[in-house]
Amino acid sequence: MQFIGLILITAAALALIMLISIWQINKAAYMIIGKKHQDIEYIVNTGKVPEPWTKRYERKAAGLKKKTGNEERLPEFAQKVHKVYLQKLDKLIEYAEKTTLVDGDETRQLLVERLKNVRKEWVDKYETKI
Repeated sequence: MQFIGLILITAAALALIMLISIWQINKAAYMIIGKKHQDIEYIVNTGKVPEPWTKRYERKAAGLKKKTGNEERLPEFAQKVHKVYLQKLDKLIEYAEKTTLVDGDETRQLLVERLKNVRKEWVDKYETKI
């Protein structure tokens, strides 16, 4: 009788470990793939930088503005931030070109073309601010 109880406890523990592993794998897949697709969709639909990308830099910019004497560093900081945004967009373009999680080649071409157009808009928009 004790042997059956021990087997049931072991089976329950293994089932729990499997469920936790599946949950962690799903969460990791969302972090790796889901966020990229959300960012791509947001950029294609709005032409703007996704909010998760901007939060960190907005906090740093606010910190620079609060401290006196840092006003001259803001343009340099903005240039670095813009470069980071373009690098992230380039990675998304590269991902869109290679991923198999797109409906087909025609969809992929439209998606990549739209992302490249947005990149050009971001470059032009930043250059006109300087």
